[in-house]
Amino acid sequence: IGEKIIYRGMSTLLTASGCSSYSWSTGETTSSITVSPTNNTIYRVTGYTGGLTSTEELWVYVIDTLNNPIIQRGDSVTLFSDTSNRYCLSFDGTSQRVNLGNPTILQTTGTITMEAWIYPVSYGSYGSYIYYKSQQNEGHLYLSESGYLIYYYGIGSSFQAVTSNSKVLLNKWTHIAVVRDFSTMKISIYINGQIDNITTSLYSYATTSSSSAYIGGKSPYLFNGRIDEFRLWNKALSEEEICSGMYKRYNSNNESNLKVYLKFDEGIGDTVYDYSGGINGVLYSSSMWSLGVPEG
Repeated sequence: IGEKIIYRGMSTLLTASGCSSYSWSTGETTSSITVSPTNNTIYRVTGYTGGLTSTEELWVYVIDTLNNPIIQRGDSVTLFSDTSNRYCLSFDGTSQRVNLGNPTILQTTGTITMEAWIYPVSYGSYGSYIYYKSQQNEGHLYLSESGYLIYYYGIGSSFQAVTSNSKVLLNKWTHIAVVRDFSTMKISIYINGQIDNITTSLYSYATTSSSSAYIGGKSPYLFNGRIDEFRLWNKALSEEEICSGMYKRYNSNNESNLKVYLKFDEGIGDTVYDYSGGINGVLYSSSMWSLGVPEG
């Protein structure tokens, strides 16, 4: 029955129809229920009619109007509610990608959070890299041929791979995040703001490489679909920060830990601009812009 988005602290009505009786994952048995989730939550309802059953599910996404509800003079915040002038990048899975080079800001050795919205239209015969850098050093974020996220990083001579427990669905916007927290020795994968896997990190640091970084992969592991709002932080975001920030558009001047922020809103030309660190990226072609963006 789809998706709903509500602000934290609010309630919403979920309604099922077309059956004689119902059973919700909350335990309720009415056709409509009111829910007030504090985090992104999936609700399931089973309908019963004449010995037949049907089960549907609905995601309720919980967002904050702001990460910090107090706006100081001079601050600005833009939410995703107005998408009329927003773009993302569309990748064809055969040749298109974004070259970010090898600036110091991408030679990450410590704690980081990497997040983005992705809309895969196929997984590809070999899978594809959402973010490509160095498997045995700073790291890769990979979408496997069966739909699972895999995060790699290493110390030069060896590497660790952490795989999501859940698949990323095709033909649907999904928010993904990886938190590499060396202070707690944990690697965490989030899907749509929900923790999906937490694994103990094998190493307490990552090494650097001379490899260039790419959004959308490197042949033959090229992404087929759309990507939006790529962010790289030099801190471990909490689950609450990831949830509340999924649909938020940041003012990077107020976020000292946001080191790379690619909004992909240019809509023209062959350059994507970094709103945090000034690294910028070069598109394979100027035909990659798309108006289909995540809404919230």
